[in-house]
Amino acid sequence: MRTVLARRLGLAVAAMWVVAPIASAAAPLGPLGPQPPTAGFTNVFLTWDGQTETLIIDPSIQAESEQLAVVVPTPGPATVGPVESGLFGALFDLTAPEIVVERHWFSSAELPPAELYVTAFGGMSPPGPPTATGSLATVDTWLSERDIAVDPATRATLEQYGREGWSFTAIQLGAVEQRGITFENPDGRVSTEPFQLRFDTDRLIYPMRGDRGATGPMETKMHVLADHRLTRGDADANQYTVDIEFAGRLAPTGRALLDDPIQRGADYLTVLTTTVPAPSTITTDATFVRAATDEPFRQTVTRVENVELFGVPRGWVFVGIGLAVCALLGAVVIRRHADPDASATS
Repeated sequence: MRTVLARRLGLAVAAMWVVAPIASAAAPLGPLGPQPPTAGFTNVFLTWDGQTETLIIDPSIQAESEQLAVVVPTPGPATVGPVESGLFGALFDLTAPEIVVERHWFSSAELPPAELYVTAFGGMSPPGPPTATGSLATVDTWLSERDIAVDPATRATLEQYGREGWSFTAIQLGAVEQRGITFENPDGRVSTEPFQLRFDTDRLIYPMRGDRGATGPMETKMHVLADHRLTRGDADANQYTVDIEFAGRLAPTGRALLDDPIQRGADYLTVLTTTVPAPSTITTDATFVRAATDEPFRQTVTRVENVELFGVPRGWVFVGIGLAVCALLGAVVIRRHADPDASATS
């Protein structure tokens, strides 16, 4: 019974510095069956003080089981810690697009589908989901004890990292407590508490190669806090679409995870989203270089408003009213000219 149950657990290998719905640098594994776990979108935060990198991962995996784990490869041994509540909600607020209102007075433009902004809310992670940090052999033992199977593509990637001297951290994901709130979850997405990794490294890096085992297209959204605007500097950045979503300096926010880097001069936030249609084509980890300028950037979203009255564009209503008034005045003038006696009387 234990073996059967064990093989129904899931594993995802997450990359090194992005908060992610378990796909940031990894191929999620889960209950064996027609619907394996997937993580097509990864949301992460990372910063580096010149010696130690902080990586925060916010897992949200589409899977049939809530029994899931991640393995994160890092250049050096990592420590695992909790994440203050609402971090990604704060990042969303800081980087949200500017809303531009476009009012239509003389036509009824087709309104676009409502935009859905998803923010990760969660309390402090409990005093640990179970974790293990060390060599690949250490992680293998941890996985074996939980009967978690690793697919061949992910295994090959982990072994490559191991040959390069990297360390590994395995984390059993704990489901978010909904605190009495119930909601429908038709797509099978499992929400889990975010967690933080800190490890020594000689450069800011995100282990994208760990995602090569992913079964479908992936988007990785990286919130990078540094002293200047950054861009990806690795070779793979040229073969994938890398969109800039935000760039700008931050003022203190009242959140230690952001304010500590800001106070040491790492106050420039760059948000980059990388789209990878076929993860098996990934060849390098994501690395970063200073952008040509520190020019700020914020996306804009146009909100269309049809200005209507009684279901008719209000501009034409006003035009119609104006024409009616003009016609009435014209009729009065014509009538006065046609009736001299009325004019005399007046």
